[in-house]
Amino acid sequence: MQPLVQQGIDAYNTGNKTEAVRLLTMAAREDKNDEMAWYYLGLSLDDEPRKRRCFQQVLALNPNNQQAQNELARLDSLTASASLGDSTQASQVPPRPNFSTTDSGAGFKNPINVEGAPATLTIPYIIGTTRTRIQQGIGIYTTRDMDYYYQAAQGATMWDSVFMVAVAAVAAGAAQLFGRLIGFFFGGFFQGVIRGLVLSPVVSAIAAVVGTFAGFFAGVYLADMYLKNEKINVPIAQQAMYYALLFLPLTLVGAALSFVTNALGFLLLCLLPLLLPLTFVIAIYNWYLLRQAMERVYNLIGSKAWIAAAIAIFGGFLTSAVLQGIITGIFRR
Repeated sequence: MQPLVQQGIDAYNTGNKTEAVRLLTMAAREDKNDEMAWYYLGLSLDDEPRKRRCFQQVLALNPNNQQAQNELARLDSLTASASLGDSTQASQVPPRPNFSTTDSGAGFKNPINVEGAPATLTIPYIIGTTRTRIQQGIGIYTTRDMDYYYQAAQGATMWDSVFMVAVAAVAAGAAQLFGRLIGFFFGGFFQGVIRGLVLSPVVSAIAAVVGTFAGFFAGVYLADMYLKNEKINVPIAQQAMYYALLFLPLTLVGAALSFVTNALGFLLLCLLPLLLPLTFVIAIYNWYLLRQAMERVYNLIGSKAWIAAAIAIFGGFLTSAVLQGIITGIFRR
């Protein structure tokens, strides 16, 4: 691969599309048969006709390039939607939170000090930003629109991903707390009042919050180690945001299942044949979705994309599960 092409790909992966266009244009001029140069130039350009010409050039060099075929199909879909007066094209620009921390409402000092974090948080800011981030995550999770996903992560700071993980952690903790409180009256009373109504719900909620944070960042840093080994260097804040956009809806679904599991008590035995396969399917779907994202964002092809996604998801899951097991085990003694 030409040095210019690799430099252009690196610039694209870090969000510097202007530099990517410059480098990849030079590379394509030097070698008109460089398939990768034309493909990444097409991804980096914002002008639709020029993007289309780049992907057509890729297919002229390699008619079996599935990624270029997909990009052309997407452009055709957007053109068709625009001609019908559809709002689909406008929806390609993800909404970004725009709630000022000085909005009216009770404010308090932000306990988290990371890049991009506001000094003060207000209730309108928390509610508005949470709503926007959940909508973004669910939109990506349900539509699998990788361009929307890529754009939603651009310009992110570490605070953006930390905020989303905090939302996920609160949901996971609340599911444990309230699920176990309700479950006490559906068969959990054999634990005793203190353990069933106080110790078990509170400790499990704390373990879920800590495990959610630990699992997320373990997944991010483990995947980062693998990507660096593959010569892909992306700012950790950007990579954390890529994962957070998928992690949030996954955790919300997991929290809902956890709440149902804990709340049903003995009644859960009747629904286990449904809940267990559903949990498995969700985990596999998220693995597939993150693999697709890794392929789109980092150009990891084939097994490398699957491996990177598996490291992030299952590495984070195991970290979270082990940590939660340790915390709950300590308090059971």
